[in-house]
Amino acid sequence: MKRQASGYALIPQWHRRSSIVVVILTMLPILAFAAISPSDYPQHVPGRCLFSDQFDCDPLGDKQCVPLRVVRDCVKDCLNGADETCGQNQTLCDVGVVGSHDPCGKCVATYSALTQCLDRKWKGLCRENNTYQCRTNENCVLTSWLNDGENDCGDDSDEDPCINGYVTCGPYSPMLPQQPVPEEEFQKRFPGSCAQGQFDCLTHCIDQNQIRDCIKDCPDGMDEACWHGQARCPSPASCMCVDEDQIEAMCSSNNECGPGQFRCVTGGCIANVKVFDGVKHCSDGSDETFCTDYITEPCPTEKPCSYDPWKRNFSCGCPDDSVRTGNGVCRRANERPSADCADIQIQDTSATTGLYTIYRLNCPNSTGCPLTVNCDLKTNGGGYTLIQKRTSASDDFFQNWDDYRDGINKADEANYWIGNSLLYELTSGPNGTAYELLIKLWPATTNQLVEVQYSSFQVGSEAQNFLLTLGLLTQGPSDDMAINRNRPFGTRDRDTDQMSSVTCGVWLRSGWWFGDQCQPDGDLNVPYGVVPDYDHLNGIKWGNVRMNKVEMFIRPVGFTPPSLSSSPSEMHLRCPVFFFLSLCHFIIVAFSS
Repeated sequence: MKRQASGYALIPQWHRRSSIVVVILTMLPILAFAAISPSDYPQHVPGRCLFSDQFDCDPLGDKQCVPLRVVRDCVKDCLNGADETCGQNQTLCDVGVVGSHDPCGKCVATYSALTQCLDRKWKGLCRENNTYQCRTNENCVLTSWLNDGENDCGDDSDEDPCINGYVTCGPYSPMLPQQPVPEEEFQKRFPGSCAQGQFDCLTHCIDQNQIRDCIKDCPDGMDEACWHGQARCPSPASCMCVDEDQIEAMCSSNNECGPGQFRCVTGGCIANVKVFDGVKHCSDGSDETFCTDYITEPCPTEKPCSYDPWKRNFSCGCPDDSVRTGNGVCRRANERPSADCADIQIQDTSATTGLYTIYRLNCPNSTGCPLTVNCDLKTNGGGYTLIQKRTSASDDFFQNWDDYRDGINKADEANYWIGNSLLYELTSGPNGTAYELLIKLWPATTNQLVEVQYSSFQVGSEAQNFLLTLGLLTQGPSDDMAINRNRPFGTRDRDTDQMSSVTCGVWLRSGWWFGDQCQPDGDLNVPYGVVPDYDHLNGIKWGNVRMNKVEMFIRPVGFTPPSLSSSPSEMHLRCPVFFFLSLCHFIIVAFSS
């Protein structure tokens, strides 16, 4: 049993050197905020803290000290959020301004706010006639500036005719809202600062069922916005946003749903794979409640109500050549169940990003062991299965071996780990498929997506301590996971690292494939915020840049998006785990051409 670090001699060498050698990594398009001056916070720096580079969160309350370097980095590390407030004689402005490079606003000298802040630079016009008061800030603009294509208000309200009163909009209007937004801007509102199942309007919270229901509930209309690459169905009664290349399939009439789709009782089409997945996708809920609400005669016990995706209807029992899965869907006896999100996209080319049900291929019983996963079916052609997500400090990832083995939280929660056992089954088990890794990073200072990709990703069995085999970095600013290659997984209660003085799972308060010196590099499960008395833990970082959100995805090597495949057989090409991957890529490209 190792002794935990209590003195300098027990501290990993990388951390001892960090006070002498400073390594600065450049990571485009990440921009650093202006340096914080201690003189801006005379009550807080150092306050009651021991060192001049520390920030006292509440000089009059309970003592909490955080490093000065995390002040105004867009992540609240103080319990009272004081580290994200502006300093003495400063004003916070431009919070949420469309197009701003400062997602959490900026601090400027109070006397210069009217000249440096976009959200109040036109405040002086409020004294003039024929002006419009912007919706969410102090600006006023001339009525002649409305709907001229320029975002003069800073919140786009002068460019939305339904907000600025240029037209009268009912529950639905084709003018509502016409400007697409980045997908990540939409997704970060769900749930944002609200509870699970809610959407964050920034001013208040609404239920997820109010999203895209033809009624603007958010002041900025974000609840009705489509994102880039999407369009509304042409029907005047539809507020559905679909991928532009899926309009024909997804916007079909009530009686003409496309292949692989279920027609909701009161109209509308959804993907077959969303039927009986535990979430009501139809507005009438018929994809989940058909058996109880629309079957007039109860089915006999030996033939329970079931959904046949081939016939696209419900019936008592399944056809003779099918078996009924645990969630009530009929599956052909020789049909390969969906083992990952790539299978979902292959089986239903109209499927869009969201939650789906997959089945564990080594399930010990007849239920199929259904599992809900989060699929990204758009990025780089889609096919990605979410395996990890960190978006807040609401969940502690300082967990035990069993927790990481079995999974942490559900796929639709703010923080998530799919589970090492499932990672092994997918990347090394009966699936027999080689996978690649995609990491999405959102730097705290810019909130602009940065992608990192590795050519292969494989996790060993529990007997091998879930050993990580990681391929080459193929995209990204830095290879932070280089030290994690060929390392076993470790946790607070399972010591698998090479350090004799400390347990890396305790030192880094996480579960990961730790390097030989317990370095935090590449560890995306470290605490989300700073940790008292752990000055080496300053949030999740990549390339020494702090992140406010990270996501990890895997998909089969050589995956071909269905829309780019000329025949169904091409969609199912996958590289076996034992195959030489560069040769596999060559064969797939040659075959597809």
